[in-house]
Amino acid sequence: MIRNYNGSVNRTVIRDLRKLCDVNAENERNLFEVFQKEGKVSVYANLDPFTGCPDELSTVVTMKSEAEVREYLKKDFLGRVEGYLDHIIRYQNLPDDYLMSSLVEYIKKSGRFPENDEMRQLEKDAEAKRIADLPSGTITTPKEMTEQDMAREILELAEEIIEARRETRPEDIFVHVEPYDDELPLSNDEFYMVIQWDRYEGRGNSSDYSCSVTMRKNINIDRVLFQYQYDGTIGVKVEGWLTTGTNLSIQNLIAIHKFVVQMAKAEGIEFTSEIDYGKFQAA
Repeated sequence: MIRNYNGSVNRTVIRDLRKLCDVNAENERNLFEVFQKEGKVSVYANLDPFTGCPDELSTVVTMKSEAEVREYLKKDFLGRVEGYLDHIIRYQNLPDDYLMSSLVEYIKKSGRFPENDEMRQLEKDAEAKRIADLPSGTITTPKEMTEQDMAREILELAEEIIEARRETRPEDIFVHVEPYDDELPLSNDEFYMVIQWDRYEGRGNSSDYSCSVTMRKNINIDRVLFQYQYDGTIGVKVEGWLTTGTNLSIQNLIAIHKFVVQMAKAEGIEFTSEIDYGKFQAA
């Protein structure tokens, strides 16, 4: 599947960076609301690193100009971002990532998360850098697509769909109590699909996502479950009255893939599928 950016994407880190930007925006609103009313604003500095609350070592900083407030906000935001990245890189051993580097540079400079069109441009620029850094003489040739590739596209699109909906209509996602997954249901006359994100015991990458599909018009198949295996392959489990195991017909796999592609396009996700249905049906 071809996207604006085709390198690795850690959506957990992206989600956390967005939250840090939201906190920064809220802090800016709160401080300037007081500053505009009082002509000055005071905050606690040196908060307790464990609780985030003032203690006996905290001091009060009073700012009497807009420039002082903005400088304080900038320093506070950069401290939060760098502290988070130091923690996440140290404990998750994240690989170098062109998109993440560009995103971090952007939010450090602007103090906010990019809008959709800005994020799209960041993705395209990061892809150009990724391609330029490929070893000289690298030739990308279309590979022969398999059923495993089709199942992988289903899961990759499911991941992008739930994360896109988290920003556009988060109320559509069922956020259950621990230890249950976040769930986003999608449906039409033929399919009922539930996309899941393991928010409690996940590993912070694509393996945290899975999806189950109910085929409304197939009386033999109750549910098809797609999930990542430990070796990175995609597991496809079929549950039904007459069928249980991993034997999903190519016709049903294509039908599910078409449904997920339709849902992704409706979500506004930009991609080009590399699956040629005709080659599978001809075989």
